[in-house]
Amino acid sequence: MSAALKIGRYEIEGELGSGGMATIYLALDPFTKRKVAVKVLPRQFTHDPQFRVRFQREAEVIAALEHPHIVAIYDFGEDDDQPYIVMRYMPGGTLLKKVAAKPLAVAELVPIVNRIAEALDDAHAQNIVHRDLKPSNILFDGKGHAYLSDFGIAKISEATANFTGTGVIGTPEYMSPEQARGIKDVDGRTDVYSLGVVIFHALTGQLPYKADTPMGAAVAHITEPVPNILRIKPDLPPACDSIIRGAMAKHPEDRYPTAGELANDLAQLAAGKLDRKPYIVRARAITRSSAETEPSAAQSPTTIMPETSKDVTVLHMLKGHTHHVVSVAFGPQGQILASGSTDKTVRLWNARAGQAISTLQKHTDGVWSVTFSPDGSLLASGGRDSTVVVWDVAAGVSLRLLKHKGGVTSVAFSTDGATLAVGCSDATVQLWNTNTGEPLRTLRGHSSRVTSVVFSSDKRTLASGALDGTIRLWNATGITGQLRPVLEGHTNYVWCVAFSPDGQWIAAGTDKTLRLWDVSTGKLLRVFEGHASAVSSIAFSPDGRVLASGAGDKTIRLWDASNSQLVRVLEGHPAEVNSVAFSSDGHLLASGGADGVIRVWGLKTS
Repeated sequence: MSAALKIGRYEIEGELGSGGMATIYLALDPFTKRKVAVKVLPRQFTHDPQFRVRFQREAEVIAALEHPHIVAIYDFGEDDDQPYIVMRYMPGGTLLKKVAAKPLAVAELVPIVNRIAEALDDAHAQNIVHRDLKPSNILFDGKGHAYLSDFGIAKISEATANFTGTGVIGTPEYMSPEQARGIKDVDGRTDVYSLGVVIFHALTGQLPYKADTPMGAAVAHITEPVPNILRIKPDLPPACDSIIRGAMAKHPEDRYPTAGELANDLAQLAAGKLDRKPYIVRARAITRSSAETEPSAAQSPTTIMPETSKDVTVLHMLKGHTHHVVSVAFGPQGQILASGSTDKTVRLWNARAGQAISTLQKHTDGVWSVTFSPDGSLLASGGRDSTVVVWDVAAGVSLRLLKHKGGVTSVAFSTDGATLAVGCSDATVQLWNTNTGEPLRTLRGHSSRVTSVVFSSDKRTLASGALDGTIRLWNATGITGQLRPVLEGHTNYVWCVAFSPDGQWIAAGTDKTLRLWDVSTGKLLRVFEGHASAVSSIAFSPDGRVLASGAGDKTIRLWDASNSQLVRVLEGHPAEVNSVAFSSDGHLLASGGADGVIRVWGLKTS
């Protein structure tokens, strides 16, 4: 910067703000006698040709748009080899400052959103995507009119403007799921998502997702359901929640197609004239289920008809593990998938998009079991190192380590999330307080390694299977002891157990067969035969009508749970299938195998 506090001809009066990419000064133009804002590229970036080109392109992009609701550029130049952009000065501050003082009413927000939406739609028509829409980039003039600023920075900053070092660009708290995954080929609907987050923030004073790290915020946008805004601010009009869901849908095709349509619904809501359902309700009726939004009482899993389960295709092959995948588990919203491997790692995936999210490393030996807490905020993993690690899913960090005397073969959260059951190689089941990490009780009775533990959905029963060929049922209410005689009938080891969703049946896999019992009577109901090797994993579909099994014969079999009839054999794994799991909506089936690959199967549902 030149002496006498000038940048070019502009006389500097003070600093307005600064960030990683620029510093902005308030200045006086001596020619026109008007106050202006001067954005300067930081000195440390001036020797980087990419930054200099991007800085100039920002000026060119905004000048080309020439929209009345985008902060205008007056000049561009260099001073002492330091590039600068001269823009219109906005004395009214930012939307962020307004919201910090007090959340806005819907009627107050409407004119702001209308102006910003018009600017966005005009840019999108010219194939320009903002990609960094947030309250601090919405400025106000002296009359309170809103303007969009910093247009072009995110559009042209793939090379370095990221927070993870992986090419992800934007501000994590406001970015769309596709941005958070590092997808560069995004369209205007990514700005629609960010505008939805801005609306949520402006109306409540809170962000929809809270996280301790930028990575945690990004993961939350990918994996967490859209929160119900009415739970934070119940006095908002009921349809406001549907508008937010329409803007913040996880998939771009489920969102409002334009910012203008979103703004129109918000304006109609404020005027009390929203005489039809907002966009999201209409869209989801013809596109996909709403399993990825926070569930309501009216929502239920899609029914999987045994006869239509024959229509199965491999959607994704998730690669990254370097050894056997021993366990897979879906989060409660059915999008995030966890996997544990003998390569000592736990991996998180976006199962619907087929994208890797993160790798969790804390175990010192193979990971044998993974499971999510009922609300999806926690993940527990156990393994050969005699340790259970409890992870914060959004932040991707370990919260606590629970040490055991023997290897950890299986982990399961109680239906209220308060208790963690751990099956061990020393023939015991250990119970832990999830919140405190304190041990609660040790359940004894098995004479050999416990291979599987699971809670029933009715909160009444904990089941454990073991290599002694038995299944034991425990009173899950307080875990006061064994409920009734052990379930027997297997001629070999019990490798896995699973409750039906209603808690009335329990299934187990072992000696090339599956067996199904009535939980209340202990009566053996059905035997499923067909596998050529030991059954290592079983899972019920969300509606309980289909039972999936994976085995050492390299196949997955789908069965009609009501009559033990084989519906379909799924082939493709070149080695043993160690684990199977259904998504909560029944649309997906994940399978992990000894080849280190996870296959995500798409199911035709009715």
